[in-house]
Amino acid sequence: THRAFEDQKKAFRNNPMPSLTERLENLKRLKRVLLSNQDRLLDAIDRDFSCRSKDESLIAEVMPSIQGINYTLKNLEGWMKPSKRHVSVLFQPASNRVHYQPKGVVGVIVPWNYPLYLAVGPLVASLAAGNRTMIKMS
Repeated sequence: THRAFEDQKKAFRNNPMPSLTERLENLKRLKRVLLSNQDRLLDAIDRDFSCRSKDESLIAEVMPSIQGINYTLKNLEGWMKPSKRHVSVLFQPASNRVHYQPKGVVGVIVPWNYPLYLAVGPLVASLAAGNRTMIKMS
């Protein structure tokens, strides 16, 4: 894991501010991977939980994950725009804005009960923010 972490940090240093296009492509790639491996993921969850209904896993894990990606794809451009903040009259005519920037490498520790959904949700947020992400399943 140490080497993977170092690789992630190096990748972030090489591209610390991914463009909107790069972030959207990362999210679309994640969506494609989830959809193309849906049956394999459902089978793995079924085995891991000793006969969890595939319908439950589909409704509680896969579908909300895909919906979260779709929602993020739709809204990411607006989220990346700087937002204005109030400036006290004491500092007029100054203006104030927040420019959102990636933090680097984000760690996600996933609980056991809904592993796919609870891994993908934070992963989507992290990728949308332009971060690199490491996931540890419990």
